[in-house]
Amino acid sequence: MQLDKNYLKIYVWLILLSIVGVAWLQWPRLGDPYRVDEDFRSFYWFAKFQNPHLFPNDPEAGTRYVEIAMPWGKPIVTSVYSLGYDFLFYTISFVVEPVLFSKLLPFALMPVTVLYLFEFGRLVRDRNTGLVLGIGFLLFNLAASSAVSVLNGLQRSFALTFMIALLYYLQAQKYRWALLTTLIAALFYPPACVLMLATWGMSVLLSLRLSQIGAWLQSRATAYLVVAVVLIGVVLSPAVLHRFGVFNSIVNPAQAAPEASVEPPNVDAESSGSLLTDPAYGPGGRSELFNLFPFVGRGGIVDLGTDLINLLILLVLSGLIVLVRGRVAFKLPRLVWVMLAATILMFTAAWLVVLVIDKFLLYLPSRYTRVGLFLFLFLFFGLNAIDFVKDGTELLSRNLHRLVWLVAGIGLVILGLLLFYPSESATIRGLNMKWLLGLTGLLFGVLSVAILRRPPTSTVHTKRSIQLSPLTKGVSGLVIAVCVIGWLTYASILTEASYLNPPPEERALLQFLKTLPEDSFIGGSPCILDSVELFSERSVVFSCERTRGGHIIDVGLSAYYASDRQTVTDFCQEYGIDYLVIDLNTFSDEYLGYGRVYFEPY
Repeated sequence: MQLDKNYLKIYVWLILLSIVGVAWLQWPRLGDPYRVDEDFRSFYWFAKFQNPHLFPNDPEAGTRYVEIAMPWGKPIVTSVYSLGYDFLFYTISFVVEPVLFSKLLPFALMPVTVLYLFEFGRLVRDRNTGLVLGIGFLLFNLAASSAVSVLNGLQRSFALTFMIALLYYLQAQKYRWALLTTLIAALFYPPACVLMLATWGMSVLLSLRLSQIGAWLQSRATAYLVVAVVLIGVVLSPAVLHRFGVFNSIVNPAQAAPEASVEPPNVDAESSGSLLTDPAYGPGGRSELFNLFPFVGRGGIVDLGTDLINLLILLVLSGLIVLVRGRVAFKLPRLVWVMLAATILMFTAAWLVVLVIDKFLLYLPSRYTRVGLFLFLFLFFGLNAIDFVKDGTELLSRNLHRLVWLVAGIGLVILGLLLFYPSESATIRGLNMKWLLGLTGLLFGVLSVAILRRPPTSTVHTKRSIQLSPLTKGVSGLVIAVCVIGWLTYASILTEASYLNPPPEERALLQFLKTLPEDSFIGGSPCILDSVELFSERSVVFSCERTRGGHIIDVGLSAYYASDRQTVTDFCQEYGIDYLVIDLNTFSDEYLGYGRVYFEPY
């Protein structure tokens, strides 16, 4: 991306704003080694970069990651699904500990993403549209950093950055940079790379149907696309081979677990039998295909409820835009529509592959929609936002009764939040936002009465612009105030939705377990062991976060709740378990009365 010198000041301000925003969110987490996105627990094995002796009996060796033996003795540790991501953390691990680096990564990713959005908006519309896209993306991510975001430091945090960069390069017809971006995406987050290739390919196919104008550009796009497909096929081939177990022969035999099966990162190991009938993917299983059919689940449109909330918010905003602007709102750059079509195509293709070969060969279907659908709705909102405000203001000025309904509706929403929203959830850093919300609601009530009593002659139209009365400006200001309060409240809830923050007693346990010998094998209460591998750097038999197939879970749970000591002793001796962690809460009547102590089918 070549930055325009005429906009140098804007670039600087956008970078500073991005860094300040990320710092506002990350500052409480930077000094706390236990506060990290819960999905980062999958990368506990990054600790082996600096200490290869850790996890000598790890059941996940050979599945979640592989150790490739080298002639010089020290093996190469990688997941083969994200070689670039692994290499980045390996390089940085000599200076910064991986958990901390995952929190620092957004300080680089966010400014880059914001700049790409600014350039894309400026390219397809104008400078102000670029500012709306860049700043809007920053605010949305800060409010929902635990969902589809560049802020969590995971592999998927690169997805939106790469996708936005590709849209910019394709729109600017810079195909060499588009090739490089797609190739790097394959090294960091393959699902994003596949979606990018689909978008690029569909854009070329649609271009070939047009007239011969620009045929040279079309041929360049096709040539670079072919090169991209070949190179990315080479890059992704280890992941495909590993998915079918081809790498089992070169994995260090001492590290391979006998009962393990091949799986991609963040996807639980596929058990025997069909995925559609496997209890692990059914109701109550560790990896439900559908929590809320057909929207939420690994096979749904999104795999987390927070993603669905974000999509619903964008969908409501998009609906308001359509109501105000009508059909003209759909006049988006063709490439944006192509991305939506590619998203639907890959979602469908991923499901077809599951039905045909019974494997997530194209990754989870939700991996495509949670990126492509979110980005489409965000771009739909951002590209229409400025015209929506102009058209909406003019519409309200011509129809004052609609302004009355708007004010009254917002007032009712405020009243409902004051009455039913829990105060503890509305408290942000010691300030109960209900006080601000109540004051805003009172002002809305006063303005509603004033508008009803005032004749509709308060707006003056000129040829150049629409001059709003002080009353209308006041209403607009209050609407903005409500939006800010809503953003702060929303952010306070979702920014911590998937972040770990263990209580003091769990932190003490994790610190103690880290003092045990490096080759310790730990069993016990499954869910209390979830964070042991990441923070204590010791192997566990199984946990709620890391399930295992086979007989071991049945035996382990039976031993955990056994009434005689010998059953526990036999279990520990058979599987080489050195320590057991017992959570007394798991023996309470309330816990046992819940009716489920682990995932189905156990």
